[in-house]
Amino acid sequence: AKTYWAKSPYGGKIKSRLGPAVETLATLSEPFDVIFIDADKINYLQYYRRALELIASRGVILIDNVLWSGDVLKSEGVESSTAAIQELNRIIAADRSVNAVLVTIRDGIFVVRKA
Repeated sequence: AKTYWAKSPYGGKIKSRLGPAVETLATLSEPFDVIFIDADKINYLQYYRRALELIASRGVILIDNVLWSGDVLKSEGVESSTAAIQELNRIIAADRSVNAVLVTIRDGIFVVRKA
């Protein structure tokens, strides 16, 4: 990624932080215009809740893989990653403090903004 960032006129604005995402998110404080979540699915809900705290008032949170190859429609015998995404999807759908759109391209992307 850094190779492509270096080719962009905006590359100097991008900061890379490597490490466990839960720990990294705890160190951040500035408002962000865009937050893209695509990490271990078990912690998606933690990432989403922290993203809500970090996103700028007009910012956008993008969450990848929310259709999870259609497995989110299963009601029995789901593995832990699927159950975590199902829970996240239910919480976002019920959250009246945000406006959310599920974009059904590829494996699904939630686009979330504060209401």
